[in-house]
Amino acid sequence: MKLQNREVAICIIFDKQNRILLQKKTLDYKYYPNGPWLLPGGKLEKNELPEKTIMRELEEEFGNNFYVKFFKTSSFTNPLGFNVKEHVFISKFNGNISQIRLSEGIGFAFFDISELDSINISPFHLNIIKEYINNK
Repeated sequence: MKLQNREVAICIIFDKQNRILLQKKTLDYKYYPNGPWLLPGGKLEKNELPEKTIMRELEEEFGNNFYVKFFKTSSFTNPLGFNVKEHVFISKFNGNISQIRLSEGIGFAFFDISELDSINISPFHLNIIKEYINNK
């Protein structure tokens, strides 16, 4: 079986209480089945820089402009056999949750770091979050 490649930009977004914004995907979401919680982000378009991708995706998904800072790039193979290269960014959301307009997925929520091990979150995203928290 030939593995497919996927290059994405994602963002760890903290609110004023240091909680992390996650987006709930549908049960039939193509890249991560069973409706997991994921960090917001999306696929790079042809010839698009990761920084442009994350800004476009955050605007599309939440209707807000965010200031982002690059954290790292990591690669892995997801459960469906996609080779994934993720460009990870960090941001702070200082607004009110009512300012967020959801346009993709089925929901969003801010989670305390202590809650992350008890929700259906991508293990790859969980590891990236923990790595960032442990190294900041």
